[in-house]
Amino acid sequence: MKIRDRIKELRRVKASELAPNPKNWRTHPQAQQDALRGLLAEVGYADALLARELPDGSLELIDGHLRAETTPDQEVPVLILDLTKEEADKVLATLDPLAAMAEANKQALGELLASIESESEGVEKMLAELATGEGIDLFEEAETPDPEPQIDRADELQKKWKVEPGQLWEIPGKAGTHRVLCGDCRDAADIARLCVEKVNGCFTSPPYAEQRKYDETSGFKPIKPDEYVEWWEAVQAGVRSVMGRSS
Repeated sequence: MKIRDRIKELRRVKASELAPNPKNWRTHPQAQQDALRGLLAEVGYADALLARELPDGSLELIDGHLRAETTPDQEVPVLILDLTKEEADKVLATLDPLAAMAEANKQALGELLASIESESEGVEKMLAELATGEGIDLFEEAETPDPEPQIDRADELQKKWKVEPGQLWEIPGKAGTHRVLCGDCRDAADIARLCVEKVNGCFTSPPYAEQRKYDETSGFKPIKPDEYVEWWEAVQAGVRSVMGRSS
């Protein structure tokens, strides 16, 4: 079967000069408008609008109404199609539904969504709803084995990364900014510096008193059982100082 090429040309046209199609059946809710504005701001135009040329030389849209409405004063890329009125109606009726018939590969989509970062609330909301609709948990962490301790490389790794007590890192992430401090969990000043806002939960991993053998070169001295409660109280005090009232 020979497939006809119905594209006449790519033309850049001021969006406000494109006539809306009177048979356009798509409506555009606010969430879609917000997502489109966000994407245009971050990426720009990466796809062309579709239009056909009328007998009087004007252009009537087939696809791209929201983009034309969003950027009316900008010249936008338009594919001019050599279609009859009846053919244009057929494309108008089937273009979006045909794309919507595609199914999602959940693993591939999940990996793609996890790799995308956007400063647009509209784009983030759209992607989150897409993930929810496909049953994808964007915050699910892959199961990875815990790395074995490398105590014998402590000096080597410290020289490489130059980690020192008091250093604080801020790491951006999808759920917000993560703060990591090399410090003492019993030091109120360290706790206050790390937690600039109240927290809703706290996970701790205290040492096992004298039940576990620790590397003697680390400088850590196991806590004796009769001293453990007093030692642990300093940790609890630091945690209580940054917990929110609803926690």
